[in-house]
Amino acid sequence: MEQTIQLDLETIENFYSNEYFKVCKILNCMAGLWPYKGYMDKLCRRVIVSIVILGILFVPYLRGVKKWCGKNLAACSEDIAGTVFASGVFLKYLVTFINEKKLIQVYEEVARNHLALDDPAERAIMAKWAMDGKIKYMGYLGYLTLAGVSFSQMIIVPQMLDLVVPLNESRQRVTITMADFGIDSDQYFYTIYVTYCVVSVVSFFVLTSIDTMYTAIIHQILGIFNVVKYRLLNVQNANFGLNKGNDKTGRDITSLNVISAIRLHHKSLQFIDLIESTYRYCFLILIFICVIFLSFGSITVLEAVSELYNFLRLGIVLFGVAVHLFYLSWPGQLVIDESSDVFRATYESTWYDMPKRTQVLIDIMMMRCRQPCSLTAGGLYVMSFENYGKIIKTTGSYITVLASFRG
Repeated sequence: MEQTIQLDLETIENFYSNEYFKVCKILNCMAGLWPYKGYMDKLCRRVIVSIVILGILFVPYLRGVKKWCGKNLAACSEDIAGTVFASGVFLKYLVTFINEKKLIQVYEEVARNHLALDDPAERAIMAKWAMDGKIKYMGYLGYLTLAGVSFSQMIIVPQMLDLVVPLNESRQRVTITMADFGIDSDQYFYTIYVTYCVVSVVSFFVLTSIDTMYTAIIHQILGIFNVVKYRLLNVQNANFGLNKGNDKTGRDITSLNVISAIRLHHKSLQFIDLIESTYRYCFLILIFICVIFLSFGSITVLEAVSELYNFLRLGIVLFGVAVHLFYLSWPGQLVIDESSDVFRATYESTWYDMPKRTQVLIDIMMMRCRQPCSLTAGGLYVMSFENYGKIIKTTGSYITVLASFRG
């Protein structure tokens, strides 16, 4: 049922060029995060990304915090939120390429899991979940693209309206950012605008390259869980080599089929642990950054209520952070659900027709399946809808309190 797969660079590159992973691979290559690229290629891209995020995004916002805090609440809140965002993007990027060796293990395990299966039904299960992952990350990419374009281009809407529907006087420009670039924001408006667009594009590639590959990987392990369920529920299936003319042979083959399901389940648990150890600190940074950003971002949005364009722009960013956190909580919830469902499949299998020694193995597997798998942020926060809801509820309460103070 499974083959021993020897992986080389060409096999891995070809595998990740398939329809399910190709977009993820391209994004990772552009961000300098694809571990199989040449050393100089990765180094150059990582240096450029780091300079853009730290030099052009982080430093101006940090200077803005020093300039506005204690003088202008809205400007100070925006700069704190910007500083937090820049820190989060860079730390997420840094942790990812620091964990490059672990990511290589993850990528190779993903390829090996796909290529090792030779049963058509099992391959179909893996393909179904891979496509489900692709649909999710393509939807996420579409949303981020739309939100990013809306956020960055809404800045020049007044100038565009002046060209299309001119008034007697020019419309007031939208303030691009309250960050301190060290130059006059009116005189160098378009310089700052172009810089802002570049920063937006770089941040987009960093976030999407990490998040899309994570989603694709998680859906691969979800496919493995469903292959385990398929094997447990079909141990008497002819496709598993059962010889109905010989009861002893049939029982032996049934036991071997169950053992193969148990081994695959054990392998999937080890893979979950590998994914957890690879992404746990990335998630911890993410949760910390999101909570702070949602707090200060809500102040910024409320202070911008009277300025339509700024209110819409900043609202898009705040909503985008909530969507980002939801998107990363979704695979975590699916891991909990699908790993729990293995218990049901184990119970519904024909365990009562199996040899005693096989029933003992089934019992052990059932005891393990009672505790669902989960992905955590540094072991402190479980990535799930329940915890996501708590964060959003807390943020909503915070916004309500702030709105009541504004009167």
